[in-house]
Amino acid sequence: YHYEVLPPPRWAISIGYLTFAIFLFFWQNIRDIILRPRLAFLDKFTIPQEDEELKERCILGLAGFLTCSRQFLILWSEPYIDRIWCIYE
Repeated sequence: YHYEVLPPPRWAISIGYLTFAIFLFFWQNIRDIILRPRLAFLDKFTIPQEDEELKERCILGLAGFLTCSRQFLILWSEPYIDRIWCIYE
């Protein structure tokens, strides 16, 4: 008996190119299905400060965002709060 482990070379090369093209063009979609994004970073700069109406809508939208979250982590340090004036300079 003669068993072949790999398909004929023509098919192997075609399958390799097809697999490469699929991952090249659709990797972001594939990754979102397999590994759901789990992290988000929010700070005061993500909410527009100039337009009061837009600012209010963004702040109210945070409730919906936090409703879908399982954890909420606040990174805070006293030196940062003491030096916050540097941000506004």
